[in-house]
Amino acid sequence: VDGSGYFYLSYYDKSIVGPESFNYYTEKDSDSPADNKNYIDQYDFLPQLEIKSETYADIMTMANVFTAARDQKLTHISTETASPNTTVTYEVYKLNVNNKNPKDGVCVASGSQTCEFGGYHRIALNNKCAFAKDTRHSVVVTQAVPTDNGTTYELLVGCQEEKVPTDVSPFTVKGIVNKGESFLYTDQQLNWTDAKWMDWTDYTTNELKPMMEGAGLKDVQFDNFPIKAYSVSATKEELSTDLSKAKVTLKNASKNYSGKVQNPAVKSVTLNGKTIPESAYTVSILNAKGTAKASPKNAGSYVVKITGNMSEYYTGSAKATYKINPVANTIKFAGKSTKKALTIKVKRSSVKKKAKTFKITRKGKGKISITKKCSAKRKKYISLSKGKVVLKKKAPKGKYKFIITVAANSNWKKTKSKLITLKVK
Repeated sequence: VDGSGYFYLSYYDKSIVGPESFNYYTEKDSDSPADNKNYIDQYDFLPQLEIKSETYADIMTMANVFTAARDQKLTHISTETASPNTTVTYEVYKLNVNNKNPKDGVCVASGSQTCEFGGYHRIALNNKCAFAKDTRHSVVVTQAVPTDNGTTYELLVGCQEEKVPTDVSPFTVKGIVNKGESFLYTDQQLNWTDAKWMDWTDYTTNELKPMMEGAGLKDVQFDNFPIKAYSVSATKEELSTDLSKAKVTLKNASKNYSGKVQNPAVKSVTLNGKTIPESAYTVSILNAKGTAKASPKNAGSYVVKITGNMSEYYTGSAKATYKINPVANTIKFAGKSTKKALTIKVKRSSVKKKAKTFKITRKGKGKISITKKCSAKRKKYISLSKGKVVLKKKAPKGKYKFIITVAANSNWKKTKSKLITLKVK
């Protein structure tokens, strides 16, 4: 185990046909549970006499998709390389329901490692990620190989003719690759599909098998990609996704005051560019300080808080700001709109013996004032009393001009009328 010592092999033993070096992983994983159970997700079971690979100038990416058989935490992955000094770039995704490809989900771990020699390599993840039972996750691997002519990309093709002759005894192999297990990404332009991501079974059937049959190879059996995932048992807390860094987007981040309760609606919650399902969180509306529940009726700021649903394996919370804006008041003078300049004719006979009043109405509360715009001689004949403009008795003929102002409050903006003229004839 430690590299010291010897073993004996007979000169007459003909079963060893290729020299290999094995370095066994014997240390107990520090994250293993007390029962020391470790789990391996893998598909590549086809016996092969040698490592086979195809080299491409275009990017080729391999991926295996696994379904968690239990609540588990991924600690390592492994992949096979064929060439020296291969740089392995990997990504692990927690896949969305009904994902369209192996990257249709949230990337929970990524990294790269350069492998000096060809063979199988076990890689410790820089971010250990947990998956709930029956959920799907993917391990995506790209292998880049430096050459004198630049970087090439290798595709590990597990294949073997069905009947395998050996010096000892011939045997027969059968490759079993199911749809939905292994996937390939290619930048190549293929004549049978426009897709970039494709199921490995489609690629082997439409691309590799005809090519190998054309080279005289018959009954070739294919294997899944040599990508494995190593896990230990996981707790519910480890399985949960923290939403504290999620982005909360509202359908309307602000509305105008209407006098009625206007609850905001959450348009989407995203984390690392991926949409979080509505079932993953609950929504609450709080006051501006975020300390108590609120019904957004009055103008001001409110907090929309989403909280992770633990039953759906989400924790933490995130917030967005929602505003109700104050609006301009609506001022009417003697029942008429003041949005435009207004002139009202008054018969002098109507103010000969008594004053005449004109009622001011406004939609929202606010202190009313008037600004007189006529000569000092006429100013003394107009006044404001209890929300009404008073044209005093014996007001002489002429024009009495003024502007009405309604002060602002929490729900209403400061609003002014256009110029109002009382024309006494």
